[in-house]
Amino acid sequence: MLGLMLFTSVHADNLYFSKIEQATISDKQLAETQQQLQDYQTVTIQKITLPPFHKRSEQTSKTDSFCTLCHLDLPHKDNVRLRSFLNMHTRYIACETCHFEVKNVKFDYRWWPELPKNNKLWQPHSTAKITPFSQEKPVIDSSTHPLFQQVKEQWKNLVLSEQAKLKAKIHQPLTETGCSKCHNDEKNILDLKQLGASESQQHAIEQNKIAHFLARTKDDTAIRLIDLLH
Repeated sequence: MLGLMLFTSVHADNLYFSKIEQATISDKQLAETQQQLQDYQTVTIQKITLPPFHKRSEQTSKTDSFCTLCHLDLPHKDNVRLRSFLNMHTRYIACETCHFEVKNVKFDYRWWPELPKNNKLWQPHSTAKITPFSQEKPVIDSSTHPLFQQVKEQWKNLVLSEQAKLKAKIHQPLTETGCSKCHNDEKNILDLKQLGASESQQHAIEQNKIAHFLARTKDDTAIRLIDLLH
């Protein structure tokens, strides 16, 4: 029960954490989560004999977010076809922007932490990411949040069954998403102009060739450069 008690006193200031507390987990979800933990393997960077053409760091850096307690900064790895394109987003998009939705709640998406006032161009920033806000508060929190610290300190002391319950509750409010949430010019959840994108950048994002190709083709479709011109 220790893992589930973590959410009883520190959720009030954060919409995502409050949804974790309210989450109900089915026996099927719990069994699947426990199996995931049993099958987990530590991600390591393989050493190669010949030096690569592109510089390769020894270890992927970690940012201060709740998700990166467990996930790498480049978390998408299972879908070989999509993972490179998806991981490109993690430099400037918060995980919750794509994976957190609440019924009847409309989010306002902003750079967070707030960018300097003189930074008017749409460009990746060393720390800021596009983040959902609700009632003028970000729905995520940094490593200074009490829950972040409690999970970090107590996870290793939980038995497998408690780890599975905690992991299932953390992930229950999250959803799968598609490219069309942002890469279209009709129902884009992002106000690209407000975020600082120029007209040409707005068009490039909304009409992104790769996103549109991936959305209209099947997982086993080979990617050819000529297809991206359509």
